[in-house]
Amino acid sequence: MKSEDIVEVYKLRFRKIKRHYESLLKGFKAGEIHHFRVEVKKLRAFMRLLNAGYTAHKLKLPREIKSFYRMAGLLRNLQLYSAYISSLCEELSIARPLLYLQSLQEEERTMQLAMAQVAENLSWKDFQDELIDTTPPHLTGKTINAFVRTNKAKLEELFSLPVYYEDVLHSIRKILKDLMYNSKYITSALTVSLPNELRSLKTIEPLTIGLGDLFDLYGVLNLLNSEKVAAIADSNELAVIEDLKQRVQLRKDEKKEQVIESLTPIKEGIVGDMVV
Repeated sequence: MKSEDIVEVYKLRFRKIKRHYESLLKGFKAGEIHHFRVEVKKLRAFMRLLNAGYTAHKLKLPREIKSFYRMAGLLRNLQLYSAYISSLCEELSIARPLLYLQSLQEEERTMQLAMAQVAENLSWKDFQDELIDTTPPHLTGKTINAFVRTNKAKLEELFSLPVYYEDVLHSIRKILKDLMYNSKYITSALTVSLPNELRSLKTIEPLTIGLGDLFDLYGVLNLLNSEKVAAIADSNELAVIEDLKQRVQLRKDEKKEQVIESLTPIKEGIVGDMVV
């Protein structure tokens, strides 16, 4: 890939990022936040690919953009988890914990105000210009191979651990996302170095979706286990929340088993036939 091709990738990513960024600021809708974060993730994945060829200067998000991106993630989590709790209550025909849900809505509004403030000092054009100014002359096969080898080594380390804790699965998902978002640029290296399940977007994406669904359940549980719950909810709501926690825990455990089963062929392909 030549420098002008790299610049075109940058321009495509920034066009999409800015479109969703401007839309989300108008209403902070969950869908626009999701699309915005996906486009930023694609840009970051491409930056990490290019970083595999750097020895000193590493491409990274500016502080204001990273802050906005993280806050957007927190806001979307609040939106998704609140909706999940309401949906689960409806499914189970039990009363929603209104006091607690209202408190989550207040957190959402606070986060929206904070994001609007950060946005005042945020410049996507400056960041785009900075990246274009430091564009390497080529994305070489050496850089691509280094990127794939590094991520394969990380997967080997993670799959060698005796237990899949939440942070381990999170790290696995992050690596799979980087491989997926860069798949069109690194196809030949994927084919040579990684198991069949990690050689294309079509095979990696279902794994990342399953992991994403699992982390949504982790997130709902964390929200229901928050220390704030006791200070906000009344006795009736606390009983409902306790019931919801148990049910979400069961769903999370079931989903985790499914995810681990889906990851087993990858583990066997990377570190050998071992007991999960």
